[in-house]
Amino acid sequence: MSAALFVVAIFQWPRDASAADTVIGLDADGALPATGSNLLDGGGGFGLRLGSQLHLPLLRVTGEIGYGYARLFADKAPSDWTTHRAFAGARLGIGELLVPFAFAHLGYGWRVTSDSSYGGNGIALDGGVGLDVNLGAIAVGGHVGYAFIDAQPSAPQWVILGLDGTLAF
Repeated sequence: MSAALFVVAIFQWPRDASAADTVIGLDADGALPATGSNLLDGGGGFGLRLGSQLHLPLLRVTGEIGYGYARLFADKAPSDWTTHRAFAGARLGIGELLVPFAFAHLGYGWRVTSDSSYGGNGIALDGGVGLDVNLGAIAVGGHVGYAFIDAQPSAPQWVILGLDGTLAF
């Protein structure tokens, strides 16, 4: 009898205790330049994410692809910097109602300026931490992170302070 219960439990546990969900995320970000000079002032942007989330009890692992946009306003630079990033990466969350998480992405980024003085492209990366309130299919919260694009002559890098929302289905 116990062997039969064990076999039933093995085949039932993955379906009931874990689920892979498709997730769509939207980020609204403030950007504080960390370029190391007074070329730029603050800015803002947004991010879009699409992924697949494996949800186990107290653990959420999400592989994701996405796009990020940020506009960094000129201080001593001749014009504002508009940055774009296409990326892939992962998000790891621990918890059910309150879900602290970490994220990291790697991809390709490019910078556009109105006068072409600081255009360029290169490897892009970002990473950070945050806290979401999970309400089932919807999670909302905030995050802080760092973003970088290896676009020379002066690589844009900034601290991200933002709000995020995720829909799982």
